Amino acid sequence: MRYDNRDVRVNVRLKSDVVDYLRSLADEMGLPISTLAAIAIGEYVRKRRAEVEYLRDSISATAHSVSSSFDSLMSDSDRLALLLSLVKRLDHESGTHSASSTGPAAPSEREGASAGASGRS
Repeated sequence: MRYDNRDVRVNVRLKSDVVDYLRSLADEMGLPISTLAAIAIGEYVRKRRAEVEYLRDSISATAHSVSSSFDSLMSDSDRLALLLSLVKRLDHESGTHSASSTGPAAPSEREGASAGASGRS
């Protein structure tokens, strides 16, 4: 692997123990400490990029799988009915009866509210 194509200079402050360790490794390898530091940073960035790419691919595949499963569920009326019955049962068992879980207001409820509002004018 060649590292002579570096074209940007970066100044970095490091703790003395890190520099001491890098210096001892560089001496063992017969490299200047700056070359070893550049190699280490380059390897870190290369590995990090690979990890990020892997995570992006995994998230994309998971999203595609979830989307396909959701589409399948929504197109199967038997599965959808089962899911809705489970949601209703859970809603009933938890004792929560919010407006969003019971659906839109019945026409008579809406008419009563609008009539009350117009009667005040």
